[in-house]
Amino acid sequence: MDTEFMFEGQRAIADPIVDAQLSMDPMVTSLVLGQPQFAPMPGEMLLPTILTDAWVFKYQQYNNEHLQDYDTKRPMRAPIKHGDWKAQTLPGSLERYSFRILKDQDELNNAYPTLSMRQKSAELARRIVRMDIEREIRDLVSANASYSINTAIAGGSEWNAASGDSKTNIRAATLALSAATGLMPSDFTVYLPLASLEAAKDDPVLKAIRANYTTDISDESLLTSYWGVRRVWSANPVEEIAGTVVPMYNDIAVIYYEGGATNLDTTYGTLTWAVNFSWNRGVATAAYYDNTHTSWSFPWNDYAMPTVINTACAAKLTNCAA
Repeated sequence: MDTEFMFEGQRAIADPIVDAQLSMDPMVTSLVLGQPQFAPMPGEMLLPTILTDAWVFKYQQYNNEHLQDYDTKRPMRAPIKHGDWKAQTLPGSLERYSFRILKDQDELNNAYPTLSMRQKSAELARRIVRMDIEREIRDLVSANASYSINTAIAGGSEWNAASGDSKTNIRAATLALSAATGLMPSDFTVYLPLASLEAAKDDPVLKAIRANYTTDISDESLLTSYWGVRRVWSANPVEEIAGTVVPMYNDIAVIYYEGGATNLDTTYGTLTWAVNFSWNRGVATAAYYDNTHTSWSFPWNDYAMPTVINTACAAKLTNCAA
């Protein structure tokens, strides 16, 4: 067949290379486009997972008799004074999170092998459930009620503004937390979403100090030393809202105790800011077939109860970035 044709009076011919492929376009598998997600999610690190043995459960808490003031002096032949201690249990109940991906049997049979249709469907169900739990944790982390200290940095004093001073803000929070818990300022960890991290790097006080010896950009390890805390870490998970990919967490700073302090006697319990109770870490239910819709379902189930245990173990700063 002659592939020559006329175009504006000129004789043209199809690209011989394209023509020779007979419209057969092979799939390039070394490049697969899409939106990746940050892993692990911040919620999984801010709220450590506590596994339970049943859907409804209890956990134990001691009272503070061991910290109270007792007069223990005793004259000769006087009776020994006495006291008592108490413990209580607090109730908890998990919520179930489930989602499934539906694929017609002909979609599966006709799908290009590199799509891994079944595996991707099961993974998407897991991802959707996981994102739902992460959003609940995000909302819990963002709520003022989750903290004993909530400080909104004034306009013009954001960390990357001319009057910014992140060290003063962080130190005020850690010292207040230390007074309430008996922990040292260096026992607290700071989580910064991306906006807050970048604002901290542009802190004018810190930049002026570093200008004397380096032009390198600050990082989390430098902020750890500068603020005198246990560690500073950052994560930038994203979500899609109305067709636009945006960060899940705004410009806050979470100062919290994640454990690991030395010289603590935990006979009467330990300090914990928040946890996520779970029956397991999520499970893929067996795929099942629906004759009515001639389709396969690929489900995922998880169980969670994100909860704040002790608000005195954490503080929140908002409006960190200008």
